[in-house]
Amino acid sequence: MDKIHHKYLLPNHIPTILFTSIYIIIFFQHLSVPVAGDSPHIYDPTETIFLNCGSFDNITSQDGTRTWITDIKSEHFLLQQSESIALIPAKPSDDTPYTSARLSSSQFSYIFNLTPGQKFIRLHFYETSYQIFDRSKAFFSVKAGSFTLLSNYSTALAANFSGQEIILKEFCVNVQENQNLNITFTPSQDYNDSYAFINGIEIVSMPLNLYYTTATGATEYPIVGNSNALEMVYRVNVGGRSISPGDDTGMYRAWSYDDSYLTEAYPSAIPVNLSLQPIFSLIPNYSAPVEVYQTARTMGNDSKVNENHLLTWEFPVDSAFPYLVRLHFCEFQPEITVTGDRIFQIYIDNQMAEERADVIRWGGGNGVPVYIDYAVTMGSKANQKKQNLSIALHPAPAYMTKYSDAILNGVEIFKVDSSGSLAGPNPDSQIAQPTSGQEDNNQRVLVIILTTTAAVILLLGILLCYCCIRFRMLKSSKGKVNSAKDSKNKINSTAAAAAGDFNSNAPNLIVYNLNDIEVATDNLSIENKLGEGGYGPVYKGVLPDGQEIAVKKLSKTSTQGFEEFKNEVMLTAKLQHINLVRVLGFCIDREEQMLVYEYMPNKSLDHYLFDPIRLYILDWKKRVDIIEDFGMARIFRKDDHEANTERIVGTYGYIPPEYAIRGIYSTKSDVYSFGVLLLQIISGKKVSVLYGENDTISLLDYAYKLWKDHKGMDFMDPLRTQVSDLQKQLGVLMEQLHTESFRIKRPIEIL
Repeated sequence: MDKIHHKYLLPNHIPTILFTSIYIIIFFQHLSVPVAGDSPHIYDPTETIFLNCGSFDNITSQDGTRTWITDIKSEHFLLQQSESIALIPAKPSDDTPYTSARLSSSQFSYIFNLTPGQKFIRLHFYETSYQIFDRSKAFFSVKAGSFTLLSNYSTALAANFSGQEIILKEFCVNVQENQNLNITFTPSQDYNDSYAFINGIEIVSMPLNLYYTTATGATEYPIVGNSNALEMVYRVNVGGRSISPGDDTGMYRAWSYDDSYLTEAYPSAIPVNLSLQPIFSLIPNYSAPVEVYQTARTMGNDSKVNENHLLTWEFPVDSAFPYLVRLHFCEFQPEITVTGDRIFQIYIDNQMAEERADVIRWGGGNGVPVYIDYAVTMGSKANQKKQNLSIALHPAPAYMTKYSDAILNGVEIFKVDSSGSLAGPNPDSQIAQPTSGQEDNNQRVLVIILTTTAAVILLLGILLCYCCIRFRMLKSSKGKVNSAKDSKNKINSTAAAAAGDFNSNAPNLIVYNLNDIEVATDNLSIENKLGEGGYGPVYKGVLPDGQEIAVKKLSKTSTQGFEEFKNEVMLTAKLQHINLVRVLGFCIDREEQMLVYEYMPNKSLDHYLFDPIRLYILDWKKRVDIIEDFGMARIFRKDDHEANTERIVGTYGYIPPEYAIRGIYSTKSDVYSFGVLLLQIISGKKVSVLYGENDTISLLDYAYKLWKDHKGMDFMDPLRTQVSDLQKQLGVLMEQLHTESFRIKRPIEIL
């Protein structure tokens, strides 16, 4: 399934072997808003409610920006809820609304009569023991309308995890026409003497479509619509100071410093340009405070150092939820002025989200803020309650950019509700015991588990006895099993054991059984055979759901062993490239080893280069597009060295001489092979060329001979395009190489 999507039309993306392959679905939305004035409160909310729960008096915040009103005899809190009581904490904090609280062992609600639209809901908790209320007993749920915001939530566990006794939970919901917003607190029934409490509630209207979209109808793009609820989990001013709610643009958002989330910050620099007056021509001027776009974190000026590092932040988030990740950018350094000055790569959750991020190109110039939204799904992983959502930046290859550097100004991360719930699990801790009823349930579960285990052991014993008797009968009737069959069984058991490695290292691949493959390919019939290579034959198949596949079957005469097959599975699982046929899965069954690919009905690049009929000729722009889109040289790490092997595996014509003759391979080996591919794309010839009447030479030797004889143009594939037109096209392409990125397309998709 797709894991990362983003909403803005940005340049192409090429996954590398270091990261699982993904497809990024993208679209762009421009907004035009006037330039910000002197006041930070650019946006004037329709409604602002600051409720000081449990307090008898109205209190103004220390920064003077908000007045917290009492909930005593308030229209928002019903009088019949008399069982709820207000207490002063033993050790109140030094700021509102944390000097009082409303607590109850029974359910209680607040009712807000609001205008329709999208709202911020902020719940303030000061985690402490409130006189007779033990802090360890605070387990409760919170609902806002139909959305579950918190479930079985423990402020004590949350405080232990974060190290902070003040807890702010921010949510976004949409209020429909003629609909009240009810916020209900319910003590948990799973714990003895549990209670719910709240210190303060904020309700603030937000601008239309700030974090929501209004797209309607069927669409393939990730959308946060009015039917969704959001929880803000991180809002960070990267490279700058923390920004208080009073210094926000009018929505009272708090922006934290990024230092505590940095996991790899070498190299790192913090440029500042406080004199910058951002030009808000693409996004609203209230999207973030001006200061967010006046400060940033970059990698610095040492390009050699930068190329060997990632600038990385990690944010712990709940598993099994989708997330909206918003990255804020603004180029304000005077040396970064035109497209191509600073191009960098963006990785989210260890997967490439942008290969050619260029803030100047996105914004149209220096000093223009932009933000990019990404949708990221954090799946369940080994029963982990939380996972780190990482954001990493790395310079693009040196030939793409003037400065090998990267930049980021701000980050916002929102959890998106799953089936109406935003509730995540509490961190692990032992602060409260379950009720006696729950203990009884646990005892019953334990009895069931023990009984079931005993029954399973008994059945296994019976099965083992049967197998022993059956084995002896077969042995006596058939004699000894020959050594060849023992060897095959050993291979099968090894393959079956290795399947677990495939699942753990390549979880995005499907494990097919041989029966499914045989049904799909009509028992690998000759009619479905597409071709054959050094690995073995390739067959076309159709799965029950109608998906067409190509099955590459390891030939019995192939010199490739199981380890080579295993390595190929691992490699193809990681190297899912837009210009390569996508691998879907593999099959290890009954001595068979197969790779299953997507079927390309319009054939592959070699068909359009080498087909003698040549019904379609690739023009030069398409060929250049194809060559730019590979970017395969990054699959090796810098610390990889030369190695020797006695087994030479590869296709003749692509294997470099030092590998074919002496078994030496290195990063240069793939550079050689890729160079042969480039020669093929340029010439339209195969790796072996007929030279003279009877001689056959390699394509490389053929190109060298023509170049040496000053006949380089004769090497180029004859096209319908005239030479003068070709020169013009090449000139335009070379200019574009320095100014913009080409969109990635598969070779067959451009036809």
